Amino acid sequence: MKPRWCYGQLQTILVCTLSAHRAFGSKSPHRRILALVEPCNTDGQDANLSSVSYKMLPPRIIDVASISGVVGRVKIGRGKEWGIIDRSHDLLDPAGNEDPELIDEMLD
Repeated sequence: MKPRWCYGQLQTILVCTLSAHRAFGSKSPHRRILALVEPCNTDGQDANLSSVSYKMLPPRIIDVASISGVVGRVKIGRGKEWGIIDRSHDLLDPAGNEDPELIDEMLD
């Protein structure tokens, strides 16, 4: 496997209760936090190193634990093109997705 920069636009957060099933690797029901994201096609470019333009791809659902940073975007010129602003040099690991108490608190 080779590391690759992936960017996307968050559309919504989904909290799902998955039943107990070996396909989910669980013997009891558990909650997962998922995100509906519209991915950006950047051809694997890192916006931390240079200007990156992109095209939006069809939305997909991902596990929130796979999100390692949040970046911004800026309009380029007067057209409809946007560029990604990424200044995330030291990424933090996402936390809380495995903590059922934290998920319950967020839902209240």
